[in-house]
Amino acid sequence: MKTKLLLSALLSFYFCLLSSQVPQGFNYQAIARDGATAITIPLTVQITIQSASDGGTLFWVEKHFTVQPDDQGLFSLVVGRGVRQDASTVSNFSDIDWSVTPKYIKTEIDYNGWQTMGSSELLTVPYSMVAKAGTVEKLGVKGTTTNMTEALFEVKNFNNQTVFAVYNDGVRAYVDKITTKGAKGGFAIGGFGKGQDYLVVDPGNIKMYIDDQGLKGAKGGFAIGGFGTKGGNFFNVDAADVANVSGNKVLWYPLKNAFLSGKVLIASPTDVGENSFVSGFESKATGDYSQSMGYKTVALGEKSTAMGNESRSEGPFSFAMGLASVASGNSAAAIGGYCTASAGSAMAMGWLSTASGVASFASGNGCNASAPNSQAMGWGSSASGEASTAIGNACEASGKNSFAFGDISKASNDNSYAFGKSSLAKGLSSYAFGEGVTAGSLTNGNCYAFGKSTQATGSGSYAFGDGAIASGTYATAFGKSAQATNTSSFAFGESAQATSANSFALGLGATAFGQSCYAFGESAQASNQNSFALGKGATASGSNSYAFGAWGQDDPNFGTNKPGSSTIASGNNSFAAGQGAVASGDNSVSIGFCTRAGSQACVAMGMGSIAEGNHSAIAIGEYAKSFGYGSVAMGSWTYSTGMNSVALGYATHSITNFSTAIGIFNLGLSNSLFEIGNGFAEEARSNVLTVLGNGNMGLGTSAPDTKLEVAVTGNNANAGIGINRTSEGGKLISLNQGEVGKLNFTVPGVVDLVTFDYNTLRVGIGTTAPGYTLHVNGSVAGIGAYVSLSDKRFKKDVQPITGALNKIMELQGITFNWDKTINPELNVDDNNHIGFSAQDIEKILPQVVSTATDKMQTKSVAYSDVVPVLVEAIKEQQTQIESSQEENRQLRTKLQTLENRIGQIESLLAKTSTN
Repeated sequence: MKTKLLLSALLSFYFCLLSSQVPQGFNYQAIARDGATAITIPLTVQITIQSASDGGTLFWVEKHFTVQPDDQGLFSLVVGRGVRQDASTVSNFSDIDWSVTPKYIKTEIDYNGWQTMGSSELLTVPYSMVAKAGTVEKLGVKGTTTNMTEALFEVKNFNNQTVFAVYNDGVRAYVDKITTKGAKGGFAIGGFGKGQDYLVVDPGNIKMYIDDQGLKGAKGGFAIGGFGTKGGNFFNVDAADVANVSGNKVLWYPLKNAFLSGKVLIASPTDVGENSFVSGFESKATGDYSQSMGYKTVALGEKSTAMGNESRSEGPFSFAMGLASVASGNSAAAIGGYCTASAGSAMAMGWLSTASGVASFASGNGCNASAPNSQAMGWGSSASGEASTAIGNACEASGKNSFAFGDISKASNDNSYAFGKSSLAKGLSSYAFGEGVTAGSLTNGNCYAFGKSTQATGSGSYAFGDGAIASGTYATAFGKSAQATNTSSFAFGESAQATSANSFALGLGATAFGQSCYAFGESAQASNQNSFALGKGATASGSNSYAFGAWGQDDPNFGTNKPGSSTIASGNNSFAAGQGAVASGDNSVSIGFCTRAGSQACVAMGMGSIAEGNHSAIAIGEYAKSFGYGSVAMGSWTYSTGMNSVALGYATHSITNFSTAIGIFNLGLSNSLFEIGNGFAEEARSNVLTVLGNGNMGLGTSAPDTKLEVAVTGNNANAGIGINRTSEGGKLISLNQGEVGKLNFTVPGVVDLVTFDYNTLRVGIGTTAPGYTLHVNGSVAGIGAYVSLSDKRFKKDVQPITGALNKIMELQGITFNWDKTINPELNVDDNNHIGFSAQDIEKILPQVVSTATDKMQTKSVAYSDVVPVLVEAIKEQQTQIESSQEENRQLRTKLQTLENRIGQIESLLAKTSTN
């Protein structure tokens, strides 16, 4: 909090009357503010009378409680009426010895804590307090101020109006305008006796009485004189009937009701104007109601005034004052030395100033205001344009409504303004501010120039700064030595230059030389049409080029020691962005740190990357280099030199046309189309995959002799081929993975799906240890038929199956569910199945049961081998059926024969009974 207490300099030093006692206390006013805000809340104020500004002896300390400021923060109190504090060295306020000086008054207020508002010296001591002890034989008061306008002694009435004041050079008495009656009314000077007053001044008149008898002695009569003891009085009136005009007299001229004083010179009645006033040496007031005062002054015009030394007021209502000044125009005024006001309402002030235009004003030394309503002020300034103004040293305002201000500034066209030293506003409605600046020309207007040695000479141009130049139409230049020299150009910054139409330069030393180009940043350059440069030292020199970035630096990886260069886009339609990036080829792009795109349609991105192939080369990454036509290098330290070659990864080389290299530290063969490198150093380059130009592909070899050659080295679990899915565990395909001679097809998270065991020539589906040539751990389904080799030519010891039906009759078919606890690796389901028990069927048909070589010697049934037994059993059963059928046929024949015979017998019997 910053609180200010604005003191009123003890503005009310009148004393409080305490009954019949000597007054003890004086009024005190102050203004309390918190910054710009008035403090209006009740305050506790502490006043201290002390011997020094910073403390010393504390004569009196008192507090005033609940002091209420007004809405302006002004509060009043009576010093001496507060509550005494223990820090006081005197018991009562009246005990203060005011004759001991100096004394200071210190003020504090309780506002958010006690705030010390400062202290000031009491330069005026209450006289009634000092003189209370007794009478004074002679009182002498000596003034100490050297300010001629400050009163040494002042008497005020109850309205705080000054009635009487004593100054260093005289005494002044003030009379109220109201009519005051009585002996004390107005102002009077009289003697000690009861006779007539010598001089009486009241609001209605001034009365002066002159005794016919001369009075001798220093105290007699009435005279007002100077401090000296020699010379004439200032005011001397006698009652002689005859006036000696060659003497120093006060003359009343009844013929014209005129008043003259001094050495009066009246040659004829025409030398005195009606109701005129003359005072001085041979001065004249010939105009009616005119006044002339001084040395040979002349007031010729009606109601004119001439004062000084040989001044002349010739026009009606004119005023001339000073040395040989002349006011000849109606209501004109000439004040100073050799000033002339010759037009109506004109005013000339100073020395040798002339106001010759109507209502013109000239003030200063040798100033000239010659046009109507013009103003010229200063030294040798001239305002010759209507309503123009020239202020300063030798300033000229010659255009209508023009303004020139400063040292030798000139505003030479209408509505132009020139401010400063040697500033020139030549164009219509132009503005020149500063030293040596120029705004516009005779043909170019609406220009603005600000600064030192700035020039805005193009129509509608702006120049700001030291040495800034805006010479193009609608051009703008800001900054030291900035230049905008073409149409609608813009230069902003020290030494910035925009020299082409619609160009824009912003920054220290930025240059925009091409049409419609832009340069932003320190030393940025845009030197071709539609180019754009942004950043320190950025250069866009190609047509429609773009450069973004800053200066580069030394880069030993290029094998050079040259200093860092700027970001440059020198190719047409090129683009460079970064630090030290260069795009020198047409339609090229260079982005990053010290990148180079040196050929047409090339792209270089990253750090230190270079794309300088014949055409369309691309280098992206860290120190990637692409030198072939249409080649691509991406990654770190990659290198592609072949036509349409590609190098990806780290330190890969692609040197053959149409070749591709990926990975890390590949071999970089001269006859390859595709390489995947897996080296680990420059001196230890190798390929994991190589595709040669003849179409041969090698895995683990860089010189394959076949279309696909896989070279596997090592004798451990990793010496194999596998196809993995990294997001899940397990391999999809593995060759020699963990065991030599196996090819596994696996399902991630499950047992191997298919295993080819070249050691046992077996295939397992759902098992990694097939016990048979084809071992399936699970169900098998198919649409086509399952066939087995059965060519008779491959068979020997062929014998028919006998007793098949009996064997089938011994077999026991069963229903069952698989027990998963016996072998968890078995891929079995929870369904109910129909089949045989291998151990049971082995006793009847051992040929259909096989025992695996696994550790559990698992038994399996060849259900298809049971089919021949079933066929033979069916055949045996069919033979039995056919034999039974034949026997049944014969029995049916015999039965039919019997039935026929019985029928015949029954017929015969029937006939017999009828008969």
